[in-house]
Amino acid sequence: MGNVDSSVLSSGLQAAKKLLFEKAKYILDLEDHLKDLEKVKPDLEDAKVYLQEKLEMNARNGLRRHERCKDWISKVEAIERKVTKLLEDKTAEIERLSMCGFCSSNFFLTYCYGKDVLETLEEVQSLLPSKPSGEVVRTGPPPRIEEIATEPTVGLEKMLETTWSLLMEKDVGILGLYGMGGFEVVIFVWVSRDLQVEKIQNAIDDIWEKMDLKKIGIPLPSQENGSKVVFTTRSKDVCARMRSHHVLEVKKLDEENAWELFRRNFRGNNTLSDPEILKLARQLCEKCEGSGPPCEGLPLALNVIGETMAYKTSVPEWQCAIDDLDSNAGGYPEVEDEILKILKFSYDDLKDERVKQCFQYCALFPQDAGIDKDVLVEYWISERIIDEGGDRKRTINEGHKIIGDLVRACLLMTVDTSEKVKMHDVLRQMALWVASSFGEKDENFIVKTCAGLKEMPKVTDWKAVRRMSLGRNEIRDISISPDCLNLTTLLLTRSGTLVNISGKFFQSMPKLVILDLSTNINLAKLPEEVSNLVSLRHLDLSRTCLENLPEGLGKFIQLRYFALRVDRRYQVNGKFERLGDKYQEYGCFETSFKYPQVG
Repeated sequence: MGNVDSSVLSSGLQAAKKLLFEKAKYILDLEDHLKDLEKVKPDLEDAKVYLQEKLEMNARNGLRRHERCKDWISKVEAIERKVTKLLEDKTAEIERLSMCGFCSSNFFLTYCYGKDVLETLEEVQSLLPSKPSGEVVRTGPPPRIEEIATEPTVGLEKMLETTWSLLMEKDVGILGLYGMGGFEVVIFVWVSRDLQVEKIQNAIDDIWEKMDLKKIGIPLPSQENGSKVVFTTRSKDVCARMRSHHVLEVKKLDEENAWELFRRNFRGNNTLSDPEILKLARQLCEKCEGSGPPCEGLPLALNVIGETMAYKTSVPEWQCAIDDLDSNAGGYPEVEDEILKILKFSYDDLKDERVKQCFQYCALFPQDAGIDKDVLVEYWISERIIDEGGDRKRTINEGHKIIGDLVRACLLMTVDTSEKVKMHDVLRQMALWVASSFGEKDENFIVKTCAGLKEMPKVTDWKAVRRMSLGRNEIRDISISPDCLNLTTLLLTRSGTLVNISGKFFQSMPKLVILDLSTNINLAKLPEEVSNLVSLRHLDLSRTCLENLPEGLGKFIQLRYFALRVDRRYQVNGKFERLGDKYQEYGCFETSFKYPQVG
């Protein structure tokens, strides 16, 4: 009998212990759960906003959202209110904790709060992956196409003529128009004997992915029914997935048309009658266009900036506007609200997080510079944005595929040579804006290329800097000792004036993986302290006049890319050695000797 009582008592104690532990975890892990909740809250908000904006675009095209989208948004809005309330009570609840979070001054209240926090966190974590993709259904007959009064187009006349000509062809049933965000394309349709308005089943604006026409109630165009479907997108890939019979690129405006569009904003006032302001207006227009042969104009930027400046009549205001666009377009309210947020749709549509990081990385290069594709891919690999794995050739191909994805998404542009790409100035500003957590952390990326710097830039918090690009400046001496605990990329290239880098500059860069000092033609010496960069994977010393290499080169056991002049002799450990493929003797394996061209 005693054994039975003992067994029952033991089982009861175990059950009580288990129950107590389960309840206690709501208190013990409360602070961690609150941190996790704070982290996922913005992700949930972003997902909701993105879906709402996508549904709004579909609605403008006569498409109705599925009930699943409505239900998901309703659930998110309900849970958002709960999350906000829990986080508002955070401070008071944390103050109840004692003994390093192991106890509470009011166990029951803290238990209830902790239970709510964990359950809410789990609900948010389950909601995020269940976000609908934005499915739509046709609400009824497609909206009737009507001719509306508009201003004459600028620079799009030829494209519109081509569009109309293609619509008249019997073999073209689906016509795709693609181009960078920031264009407003108006297709004029009129009734003719050959093409009736009702035959144009749908003109779908700004689609981001393949749409099943049958599912949304649009019959597939054919020669028999004479129907036509016209859509616009920012991705050439979408045109292919939609099986377009013909694809047209909406190209950027040339210099003359860009200026004409910009100048339209000043009709009715005499702002541009001042010769000095007229000169500055030309400069500002060029900033909106993006320079290069030929100049490439983005109408959205030209209109927004033109509207903003229309009644600013003082020279300092204009100069300030130019300086703002040079330094950070995200700091210019109209640019952020009306341009960057619109262009960000193209960025958000990139499905792969790696591709997004690769796009941001392109902003490190000088404005208007051609970016060597091979160099870009090597940077991405060294930064581990792309996983090298064991097959180098496959990794290189993956990098070039990502470049192709960005070009087809109109986020990068090809240049005359197939070996390089470039980034439109406005998209570069958008990339920097995204990299700075949408303007909240401006020192994440410090990009001061071609800025005429004669000394290192002033930085408020060096620990916040992740990547820094200071190419093409006039810095002669670097003698600061920054505490760069999170810096991974440092590009100090193409300076004919740099002659000295002190050892203390490299003393606190434990995470630096890329150091590019190429084309500093007067740099003859590196300090021994460079060997402190134990995480270094990419070192470019090409086109410098270095004669002595640091003795600590052997510490770079992670180095995978090393570029320097191999046609000369270098002094290592007091001896002149011809390097080249023998560099492996100094501890660095699988090293690539290259001569990259940046810009």
